[in-house]
Amino acid sequence: MKKSMQVFLVLLILLAVSGCEKKSCSHVTCASYETCKNGTCLCLDGYEGDTCSVLSETKFIGNWQVNENCSPDPANFGVYYTNIYATTTANVGYYAPNVIYFNILLGSGPVYAQIINTSPSTEGVTLYIPPQNLNNGVSILGGSQGYYSAPVVSGAQPTMTITMNYSYQGNSYTCYENFHKQ
Repeated sequence: MKKSMQVFLVLLILLAVSGCEKKSCSHVTCASYETCKNGTCLCLDGYEGDTCSVLSETKFIGNWQVNENCSPDPANFGVYYTNIYATTTANVGYYAPNVIYFNILLGSGPVYAQIINTSPSTEGVTLYIPPQNLNNGVSILGGSQGYYSAPVVSGAQPTMTITMNYSYQGNSYTCYENFHKQ
């Protein structure tokens, strides 16, 4: 009798929890192909917002000032400018809402990056720069990533930080890049 009461209570708790989850999503409308969990839309990479209807790429597009510091110091480019654009204007023959292009990084280009949604609270702020071969014998290595930071002061511009691992002429380097939108 005691065992059946425990089973009954466990089933009752599980039913209540599953009912809460269904109820919390009953009034939430997510964009196409998105799902709702605990009242929050879970967005695919490249989309963000309460209903996953905002393209993450839009906040990245534009001109950025880059402050670069590489270690060991093979070729610090110091301060320079790069333009970020979407695959629709990259002339690459496809559209991917989670891919952006830098016209120049590490003195070479173009470089592409993927916008990754790691959780509902970090939608569209994490960049993954996959391994790729650039001009001038520069190769981006694994482990390159970056983060977008929205402005915290009204009227300020967003910033980004990227850690870039790359090789040049058989040697490996790491560059720390700070971006300021212009």
